[in-house]
Amino acid sequence: MQQQTDERPHPPDWAALANGGDADAIAPLLLSAFSQPSFQIQSRAVGQTLQIFLLGDRLPDAEVATDTIQQTLAELTLPWQLVQVEGYILGAIAPVWSQTFGVIGLQPTLPLSSVQTPQPVAVRPPLRSSPSRKTVSKISRGSTSRPSQSLSYETIGVLMLGFVLAIPLSALGFLRVLFHGWLILVHEIGHALTYWLFGYPAVPSVNLLYGGGITLAMGRLWLLAWLILGGLGYLIYRCRRSSNALSWLLTIAVVYALLAFSPWHTRLISYMGHGAETLALIGCLYFAIGGYFCKLGGERVIYAMLGWFTWFESLRFAWGLLFDTAARARYIGGIGGVLDNDFVKLADSFEVGLGAISTFFLLVSAVAPVIAILLYRYEARWQNALWRK
Repeated sequence: MQQQTDERPHPPDWAALANGGDADAIAPLLLSAFSQPSFQIQSRAVGQTLQIFLLGDRLPDAEVATDTIQQTLAELTLPWQLVQVEGYILGAIAPVWSQTFGVIGLQPTLPLSSVQTPQPVAVRPPLRSSPSRKTVSKISRGSTSRPSQSLSYETIGVLMLGFVLAIPLSALGFLRVLFHGWLILVHEIGHALTYWLFGYPAVPSVNLLYGGGITLAMGRLWLLAWLILGGLGYLIYRCRRSSNALSWLLTIAVVYALLAFSPWHTRLISYMGHGAETLALIGCLYFAIGGYFCKLGGERVIYAMLGWFTWFESLRFAWGLLFDTAARARYIGGIGGVLDNDFVKLADSFEVGLGAISTFFLLVSAVAPVIAILLYRYEARWQNALWRK
């Protein structure tokens, strides 16, 4: 009687393949370590760094995912020195969170035998480069709904800690003066960039005579404005086959032309000092919430602290113009009694009272944190609207 042999294919030994330097084997190995994952894992090696990408509509918390990955990798003998883990919401062009840790020193906490070998499933090939707009949009193309993402407990804690730290910065005189330099920098850069945008060479500087800052602008060079319009025209030509990009560029070109060739561009220049502060406020809180451009844990708190400090100061400024007679009189008096302040120029230009401009700025500043949260919550939707073909 002939002995029968089991000719069924054996599942790959992912652990052995990973120990041998096969970065592709890391993804299915890690996928089995998560309980009923609602996301996809891709892995690749770049030099001495192992990069791991989590992609899905719902991602685990950064700390939970990192702990699980560290526990699994601790049982392996990896040839790489660093591990970089990034989580991507489908449709997003930037990671929701990013963590980096060293391979040396990982302590095993789960036996590798407890990790079940996954059944053969269709796994997308690992990314050949960092997830780009095109790559992520391809992954999300099969989904018709665009998910929203809520704030994690960790993120709420970051925002609360930043809020608490910003209180003494705004309340204590010497700290407020110290950090007021941040507002001066943002304010004058906002003026300078808007000047350049409409053809006025400008340099932001510090006002050593009266304090604060001042932006020194030259006369208008129409060549700069026409170069910007020419650049927009070139982009429109290059993107003529993409209906979405074409519609955005045409809108930008029309709006720019209407502003550049009308008195509205001078009004925008006057507003964009304080307007830049609002944008910085929203940007800082958005980066704190999403952890963008943060390599160290404390950087999120710093972003949040700067965002809340800017919020406090914007509300204080607008409130003072509305309800503090002395503050309003000083502001109307101008810079050294010679130069009008920004909102005074706007009030004169629109032929309205200073209170109307101040009320508008107060309302915009008040809702700025909500805008930052909504930008994060519906990140996948607005990014998809920008980058879809």
